[in-house]
Amino acid sequence: MFHRKSDSPAVTFPTEHPHGHVAAHVEAGLALEGPLRWDLYTVAAGPAQVMHESYDEHLRYVASAGYDWDDELRFDAKSGQLVGLVLKIGEAGPLSADVGASYLSLLRQRGLPVATRHRDAAHLTPEALRWLSADARELVVLAKGAPAADGASLRLAVHPSLDLLFHDGQYLGWILHDPLEQLAGASEQAADWDPHEAPRDARHASLVAVLHDYLALVMGPTLTGMERRDPTVEVALEALRARTLELRAHDAVADGLAGRIEELLETFYG
Repeated sequence: MFHRKSDSPAVTFPTEHPHGHVAAHVEAGLALEGPLRWDLYTVAAGPAQVMHESYDEHLRYVASAGYDWDDELRFDAKSGQLVGLVLKIGEAGPLSADVGASYLSLLRQRGLPVATRHRDAAHLTPEALRWLSADARELVVLAKGAPAADGASLRLAVHPSLDLLFHDGQYLGWILHDPLEQLAGASEQAADWDPHEAPRDARHASLVAVLHDYLALVMGPTLTGMERRDPTVEVALEALRARTLELRAHDAVADGLAGRIEELLETFYG
């Protein structure tokens, strides 16, 4: 459910730009259209390609300096309105369930940020933690050290399946809704679609468990272990792949999970 406020709150996105942040206000009632893409590593909405033939020119119109290595917010060159984004999942470590759940308790308010200095190129690279709800309905990614949500927090629905999170007007992270459905390719949903009414069966419960275990494994120290070719991590990945392969036949979600695990094994142990 979305809620609309009559005011136009001011928000900021902390960056490494010399100005220290990208300032914006919220235009209520607006949202990004089209499909949202999630591949277990990156969430993307809006145009998949750069906005200009020259990448250097592209950097003048976005709040980031790198589609491939940093979070990127893409604002329209004329209006300053958010038209697309690329957000990394956050791999620094687990987020407290209490903190994650506190942001889920906020009312969703539909709207899009409109930047006032959108021509400035800047990095948007918060060190982020993540938490997946027990039923895998929501994935919460928050900057390290983010406080629990309270009356000064804002949950801004910029897409039917994605919310940006703010505290005291400062950007802190995001919420992805029904991530298993995103992996399955069912990402273009009506604004009033209720994922909580979707059927759930034993197969889905197995996928929920695999997604939880994948997200718990592929972060922080474990990633360092992969880089060092730690054999215990390889064993854990192989076991997770075996569980996923049992669910893979004719299942787009399991196929996406298995493919990502196989990619990790090939990259670090192949």
